[in-house]
Amino acid sequence: MKKIALFIKPDVKSEEYARKFCEISGVDFFESATAAGVKPDAVVCFGGDGTILRAVPYAVKNDAPVISVNTGALGYLSSFGTDDRELFCKTLLQDNIDYDEINLFSVKSSGCAEDLLFLNDVVIQRKTCENFPSCAVSVRVFVDDKLCQSFNADGVIVSSPIGSTAYSWSAGGAVLAPDVSAVIITPICAHSNARPIVISDKCKIGIELGEKSHDCVVCADGKYAFALHGKERIVIGLAEKKLKLLRGNTDYYTRLNMKLLKWGNDNV
Repeated sequence: MKKIALFIKPDVKSEEYARKFCEISGVDFFESATAAGVKPDAVVCFGGDGTILRAVPYAVKNDAPVISVNTGALGYLSSFGTDDRELFCKTLLQDNIDYDEINLFSVKSSGCAEDLLFLNDVVIQRKTCENFPSCAVSVRVFVDDKLCQSFNADGVIVSSPIGSTAYSWSAGGAVLAPDVSAVIITPICAHSNARPIVISDKCKIGIELGEKSHDCVVCADGKYAFALHGKERIVIGLAEKKLKLLRGNTDYYTRLNMKLLKWGNDNV
């Protein structure tokens, strides 16, 4: 019997759909947090895109595909909707799940022993504190060790094509189609003419702070990772590992129109 690890958004709706879907599936489900040492055949998420992002490190570590049921508001990366129970069960029982391999990116820092992986984006942003509650920071961006941009801002976002429809998009960055081999560097509220720039994902991106800048925090896929100090540089590039993700049957541009361009209409 297949062993399936569960990631469930902690709300009543997601927990109820998880129970209903699991009851009729005929596979062995287990909570990932309580079953150390059990290798899953797949990772199933009930929630939205945030739940998928939370499952990424576990799925990559176990080389398991991610399958998701959207019980959240957006569910841009989701495999199924809440009406797809039969198709969900049929998919889980297949011997070989047909998944896409999605590029992941890594963040290297002298302050971290291991590379940090992300699917959507890494954000370097000002660290608010009592003495400096709203001060901008000085950011220097290097591409293959050549200075690309310098600016004062609230921070900077380095986003994958998958993540270009997330924070970077809200900050004024372009949307990248998922098959584009590129990343987008998006300043956050820059105090200058600095603008988003798209570069090849084969490049190495270096980010450091100006000499008089305040410390920053580094967040990957929405989670705090570490603090960045003035004399440190982080380096961002393609990771060797990829995420196995089962995507829905709806094509990319239909999802873009349905779920992003109309996002504000039904979800304010």
